[in-house]
Amino acid sequence: MDFDASATPQTKAEMKEFINNAYDYGKKTITSLTEAQLSEKIDSFAGNITRRQMVGLVDNHTTHHRGAAISYIRSNGIEPPAFRGL
Repeated sequence: MDFDASATPQTKAEMKEFINNAYDYGKKTITSLTEAQLSEKIDSFAGNITRRQMVGLVDNHTTHHRGAAISYIRSNGIEPPAFRGL
């Protein structure tokens, strides 16, 4: 799977592909971490935390933005797509 974080999607189809690739990349990266790697401490914007804690922060942040997007989509009379988490 190729993911280019510097891509600049120009169409709805390109944006959808970009987002799907980003989530696929994230899922592949997170699920490949070992227990030792998940327990390793890292420096981050949230302080010195474990990788496992960072995964939780990223998941929570994603949930926040998904909720905002769903509200926006619904306010425009569109039924948002179904969602399945990691």
